[in-house]
Order: sequence, then structure tokens, then C-alpha cells
Amino acid sequence: MLDRYKEWIAKHGKIYNNKDEWTLRFGIYQSNDAAGDDDEEYWIVKNSWGKDWGENGYIRMERDVDGATGLCGIAMLASYPTKNRTKSSAE
Repeated sequence: MLDRYKEWIAKHGKIYNNKDEWTLRFGIYQSNDAAGDDDEEYWIVKNSWGKDWGENGYIRMERDVDGATGLCGIAMLASYPTKNRTKSSAE
């Protein structure tokens, strides 16, 4: 699978930016924003398929794409973990 990803990068570049793509395809665990040397802004997205896919389990996706859903629906159904505070024995 890594060989296919390397071939794709060689053909299309390091940052995924297919604006015609609207289907949510990735099982996303985590994303962080970043900018490359050429000032292209992108999300660093951790996938749910493991380290054998993409760049050790990550993909770079273009950021601030027009549209409410973002590229591949990355801006849809955003979520983050929360933790409920519990009382400690000292309280």
C-alpha cells in the first residue's frame, strides 16, 4: 500500500487537494494544521488504517478549501475528546 501512496505523491504532490471530491473517505483520528515551505496550508490527518497507509499513517490535506464541508468532508462532524472532572479524595 505504501508503494501506491508514493506513486500517488509523485503524480499529484504531497498535499491532497481534489476539490471535486466530496465524499468523506477517511477514518480520521486526529488532525493538526500546518503550512509547508511554499506556504500551502494543509491539515495533517491521522487515519484509522494504521502506519502502513500514507506517510506513516498520516496524509496532508489542503486546508481552507471553499465550502462548508471542506475537502472530503473534513469540516463535517468535527469532534474532540473530553474528560469529566472527578472529585479527588483530597476534596
